[in-house]
Amino acid sequence: MENEKKRFSSEIKVIDELFPKGKVSILASGPGVGKTIFACKIAKWLTYHRERVLYVNMASDHINIDTSDDDTIPWKCSLLDMPLLSIEDISFVLSRRYTFDTIILDYIELMYFVKGIECLKRKEELNAIWHFLDHIAKEKNIRVIGLSQLERGRIDGTEESCFDKVLKYLNRDFVRERLVVLHRPSYYEPQDNNTEQVQLITFKNGIKKENILENTK
Repeated sequence: MENEKKRFSSEIKVIDELFPKGKVSILASGPGVGKTIFACKIAKWLTYHRERVLYVNMASDHINIDTSDDDTIPWKCSLLDMPLLSIEDISFVLSRRYTFDTIILDYIELMYFVKGIECLKRKEELNAIWHFLDHIAKEKNIRVIGLSQLERGRIDGTEESCFDKVLKYLNRDFVRERLVVLHRPSYYEPQDNNTEQVQLITFKNGIKKENILENTK
């Protein structure tokens, strides 16, 4: 039990560094790397540390963040399966009596700014969504993690593949302060060993940092 507590404490320190409260964080990768599985683990780690987590699932038919058999976890994660989500929905949830320390949105490219109204070009709409989520994170001082689906390609954390070529509709400084790329080194090999550790690559003040957390699969 003591070792388990130490492991959770170590992981929460990395999460706090990569996904700080007060601004939106971008958790990005190509398809099939393991964003959803990893985000579910983040939700479980945070609930262990008494954070109230709302996980909004738009990408899958069903996901499971099962903490029912773990009595060491004080809080449970609220899971919302919602294929069509707008900023209005998030604002409504936060305007009610419900309070959350962390909101995880899986994933942003499936969101709308205003449901049923096409008044913006898609890239302009996505830009507005990211900035509104950033505003919510600052106003409520909460952790907002938005998953982002990158195009299939070599996303290995280098300046060329990870920074200059992704999410071009966003301001580069905005991306620089928020981007975390989920990368599995063998992803591009003929036989992917998907049980290995993943690399989390982030930019802080223009400097690339690598952090390794638990396996995603």
